[in-house]
Amino acid sequence: MADEKEIQVVALTDNDGVTIEFELLDTVEYNGGEYALITPFEENLTEDSAGDEAEVFVMKQITENEEVMFEAVEDEKISEAVFVLFQQKHKDEFKFAE
Repeated sequence: MADEKEIQVVALTDNDGVTIEFELLDTVEYNGGEYALITPFEENLTEDSAGDEAEVFVMKQITENEEVMFEAVEDEKISEAVFVLFQQKHKDEFKFAE
């Protein structure tokens, strides 16, 4: 389909050296910072599972020497505020749990 959005996948490595792929849903600006909203990437997503709830993580996006890095957001208030902005921006695109 011409109107399908291209999926952007990012690979993150945890403290144990394990690399996990995530889909980058969007980036949101908040209080002068750039935040990425990511969800675990499912390469073989089917129509049946497409409606399932997905876990979304808020990560602070940091750019150093033209390299983009992501840092976990520890402050729950910031995570919630960024997620609310994401919900408002994508209210017609995603179905959000109450």
